[in-house]
Amino acid sequence: RFVACASALHPFANLTMSTRTETMPLSDDEVAYLVGRGGQTKFRLENFSLARLNIDKDSAELTGTDDALERARLAIKITLQQRNGGRIDIDFQDMEERKDVETLDVPVPAVGFLLGSKGATLRKMEEKHRVFMFFDNDRKRDGKHGPSKRLYIVGPDRARDSALEESEEVVNFKMGTGGGRRPAIVDNRDQGGRGGPPPRYDDRGGGRYSDDRRDYDRGRGYDERDRGCESRPGQHLPRLRSRPCASSLPPPSPLALPSSLLRPAPPPPPARARR
Repeated sequence: RFVACASALHPFANLTMSTRTETMPLSDDEVAYLVGRGGQTKFRLENFSLARLNIDKDSAELTGTDDALERARLAIKITLQQRNGGRIDIDFQDMEERKDVETLDVPVPAVGFLLGSKGATLRKMEEKHRVFMFFDNDRKRDGKHGPSKRLYIVGPDRARDSALEESEEVVNFKMGTGGGRRPAIVDNRDQGGRGGPPPRYDDRGGGRYSDDRRDYDRGRGYDERDRGCESRPGQHLPRLRSRPCASSLPPPSPLALPSSLLRPAPPPPPARARR
């Protein structure tokens, strides 16, 4: 019972049971891509495959059970092929026949929304459900809402089911068939992916088309802002400086100098007499 609980809490808890290690050669670019920013890609691959990845200068050392190593090899192969929008070169028919794979035909207008900005939404789903997800971008299929792209979800049964359910929720929201509430997995910043609507400027808090910025662009209240004055009624303008307006300052007092320094002005030169 203790071993079962430990394996559920930590992905590497069972690495001491029938594990082995193998090495994959990598180029410098592949090493950097697999590690990812702050090690995020490496963590995501480990989280899905349950294999430990030790990525060095020219290779990746994989440690785990036979099933874990097979999942790690598959995820690494597809991840490297996805660089710079590359084509995924695998047998999709074999993928669909695997017992650990579920598919979902996503309408083309919802593909970018499900991906999110730079794939952020899909990556969050992978981390949340501990699955591996990717699209077949080369083939479009006829679906209920027109041309669709097939999404592949690889992972254990319960993880696949939960990831599939959340993916359907996001697609239904985008297509207007799943109620009016935004799925929690979709962030406002993730809407800018391919096919998703761009973020509204007023959602950014003081964007280009907000009321404050519009008044600033038209020149209303520009002098008051520059001098740090109070804004006009109806304008919610930030105070740039705390000093008062020039109009509210008292008039300057004449400079008092000692009498010894005050000299009379010299007399004008005499005028020349005309001949």
